[in-house]
Amino acid sequence: MLRCKKFVALVLLLTCGGCSKPSDPAASPDPLPDKKPIFAIPAGLPPIDYPLDNRYDTARVALGRDLFFDPVLSLDSSVSCGSCHLFGQAFTNPNAVPLGFAGRQGKRNTPTLTNVAYNSSFFWDGGVPSLEQQVIAPIESEVEMNLPITEAVNRLQTFKDYKARFIRVFGQAPDLYGLSRSIAAFERTLVSGNSPFDQYTYQGITSALTLDQLAGRDLFMSDSLNCSGCHSGFNFTNQTFQNNGLALVYQDEGRQRVTVRVQDNAKFKVPTLRNLIYSAPYMHNGSITTLEAVIRHYETGGQSHPSRSRLLKPFRLSNQQRNQLVAFLESLSDPTFVTNTRVRPR
Repeated sequence: MLRCKKFVALVLLLTCGGCSKPSDPAASPDPLPDKKPIFAIPAGLPPIDYPLDNRYDTARVALGRDLFFDPVLSLDSSVSCGSCHLFGQAFTNPNAVPLGFAGRQGKRNTPTLTNVAYNSSFFWDGGVPSLEQQVIAPIESEVEMNLPITEAVNRLQTFKDYKARFIRVFGQAPDLYGLSRSIAAFERTLVSGNSPFDQYTYQGITSALTLDQLAGRDLFMSDSLNCSGCHSGFNFTNQTFQNNGLALVYQDEGRQRVTVRVQDNAKFKVPTLRNLIYSAPYMHNGSITTLEAVIRHYETGGQSHPSRSRLLKPFRLSNQQRNQLVAFLESLSDPTFVTNTRVRPR
């Protein structure tokens, strides 16, 4: 409870502007210049809605990229943000739950950072409303990086290079304001939109999808399966919280932890379906290892938990239809995203 109160206080600092900003903007470079992004938003994806205090800036992104992959932000300098969110796996993790500081085991599967710029909330329970606030939690978490945020800032101030870069980008030495905004700025550049599905749908490349993938798309969109009831839109998520009937009793209370409402017990955020090839295992707890097994779970309609989504209905597929649906889901993966040198560790 004490750590929760501490986290809330830090969130309020970020939300209310308690983190210090440059006192004399005229005496330092404009921290929020309008600069042309070094990446283009792919066809089919909307423009990114940048916060007023964290508009796109190439120097800010570059600083955030280095901080994201630097283990200096963990207590013993052994774990970075990129230790759990692996570049080659679409910024997810192959373990059901990740291993953090001193090999400590997390409680939830590592969500992908694919197109995280478009998310309306963060974490599986939606407990944080912005990327800037999200940055704090893993650094302070005892099972992730285990470093109090004040110590993280103090540590950065001892590095001449980081100190000089913070002054150049933000007009002041490393602090919570700059730390949170630089990492969030980098994370907003993790945009993926060049999958075979995108090529077919938005780029007009009719050969990008096979006949089986097209048949799987039709199944996905059909009323009988209603996959698109939750996995909708350009990012294949409606951003809601649902209980998908994984169990009758859950160890993780999910969304209820945030809302304190019984009806939200074991509800978790509907994840994007982009880059599924690289992001196994699946579900909030990493309990399902293959896409075929995911589909078979939904064919059952899920277990009868009191909070189970009303959108879930059992259905039956032939082996061929199941394979076609898997083929379509695989077509949502973007190989250029996991090989993009712009967002990989230096």
